[in-house]
Amino acid sequence: MSRNTPGNPLRILGKAQSLGWRTHLAFAAPAFLAAIFFDLSRVTGGTLSWLGLAALGYAVTVFAIYGLSKLLGKSRWAEPKPLLSTVILLFAGFARGATIYLVGIALNIISADDWLFRLMGGPIYVFSTYLLLNWLVDEFVEYSREFNRLQSEKSRLAKASTEFEEQIASLQELQRASIRELLSPAIWELQKMLESAKSQSDLRSAIFELRSINERLVRPLSRALTSDALSDDALGAANAIGPGGGYLLPRRIRYSRVIGVQFFLISSAAISLSALVTLFGMVSGPLILLIATIVSWAFLKLFDNYFTKELPTQLGVLASMLLGVVIGATMATITSLTGLSSFMPFFLQSVLFYALAVPMAFVLGVFRLQREITLADLNKTLEQLKLVNSRLRQRVWLSRKSLAMELHGSIQGALQSVAMRLSNLRRPTAKDIAKAVEDINLALARLETEDHLAGKSIETLLDELQQLWEGALDLRFTLEKSAIRQLTHDSAASRCVLEVAREAITNAVKHGDAKRVSLNLGASDQMINLVVDNDGKPFRESSRGKGQELYQSVSHRYWFEKVKNKTRLVVQIPLSPQGASQPLA
Repeated sequence: MSRNTPGNPLRILGKAQSLGWRTHLAFAAPAFLAAIFFDLSRVTGGTLSWLGLAALGYAVTVFAIYGLSKLLGKSRWAEPKPLLSTVILLFAGFARGATIYLVGIALNIISADDWLFRLMGGPIYVFSTYLLLNWLVDEFVEYSREFNRLQSEKSRLAKASTEFEEQIASLQELQRASIRELLSPAIWELQKMLESAKSQSDLRSAIFELRSINERLVRPLSRALTSDALSDDALGAANAIGPGGGYLLPRRIRYSRVIGVQFFLISSAAISLSALVTLFGMVSGPLILLIATIVSWAFLKLFDNYFTKELPTQLGVLASMLLGVVIGATMATITSLTGLSSFMPFFLQSVLFYALAVPMAFVLGVFRLQREITLADLNKTLEQLKLVNSRLRQRVWLSRKSLAMELHGSIQGALQSVAMRLSNLRRPTAKDIAKAVEDINLALARLETEDHLAGKSIETLLDELQQLWEGALDLRFTLEKSAIRQLTHDSAASRCVLEVAREAITNAVKHGDAKRVSLNLGASDQMINLVVDNDGKPFRESSRGKGQELYQSVSHRYWFEKVKNKTRLVVQIPLSPQGASQPLA
């Protein structure tokens, strides 16, 4: 049996978009079949006469619902109004019954004594049938919408993954271009000053300009790259939306997960009660319904408990139809043997009713089951999108960090060393000037490279970090082999691990007065899990600094928690996609 809890059918009925063209189209089948089988023993005249009467009844029902919906402004309802929708259906059912009765009397194919069946049965039949059909259509529409949304999200994910490296490379090039654009004019002016220096005074001016470039440009750029938050534009680059998909049903299902016994019994009783009461009276009608409920429950329970194998969805519809035939035939046989009904035509009416009702309940169950699967798949897809965005943030941060280090170290050092070397020369030669210009250009050229770890392994770098704190802090590392193996082939994630470890240890000592810190490095699925425990003061949620900016930039998610008498930081760092990051040298 399906473990789904169906939505409130009355609330669904009260929606502004309920009772639409799909529901009217679906109503055509039960409207004509009910006329053929339930009216078979109640009308006279030729086949064309009562088929025409059935068509008229169908048209009156649809137009009555449409007209009254327009009159009540149903399409503009902000909140569901099930009571007004019920009034619309009851009125349409009354109009249907009255029309069939009056036209039938005029054509002499309906008995005058049939007025109670038409005027009472019509509203109940229309309401109960539309209630179930509208429920079924709503499930279809909601599932289709969710399915298309899922396909769109999947397209976004596929496109983001495909263009991941291109986006990162483009962003890096934009950053380098911006830096070159800022530095090039100043360097060009400096080169002219150096090449045209004729006197000691000219050389002093060039040296002053060298030092000035460091203070005015290089250091501010370095600080900006390490402190700037990620822009929405950068993250948005990975989220190009692809086209949506079409509607899809599961290829195979387990019957016991689809049919909801309780739901089926309630809905079938609601639809058939009016017809049974008007056909067999106030006593026999409910008794027949009770027998039908017991028979339906027994057969559905048997299927639920013993028919547990998966089968194609189309075959499930056929099996439902056959099950309906068996239920209808059994029920009609029992009621005829007990004298509650004649065998014919009630046998045909019962078989037809259940041959339609059971497959409808089955299809509704399939929609609900697939909707659950779709939602689960959607959540998984959204989680993958978050992972892609985490990787993008991580790589952007690494790019900025690399450029900042190059500016802070290589370029700043080159400018400083050239300035010091020239200031120590009493009379620099043309060769000295050329060497100075060459060194500056070489430093600028290093902006094109990105060496995160300078060829060292993550174990070596963490060991150096541990040695740095030796004597000042009781620092212990637990490094799982699986994590080290993953990081050995992923320089980007390694750099992130190193930076987070440095920041977490420093903050534990600086802000928490910690004396003992333990770091555990593990791996799971597509993540490196970094857990840092310290015996210092607890972290305050209100205090957000550079450390949290770092964690936010390089992690998939992170959080603080209290574990006994320790403060714990957990940081999940996503590994790079396969082949996206170079292995360590």
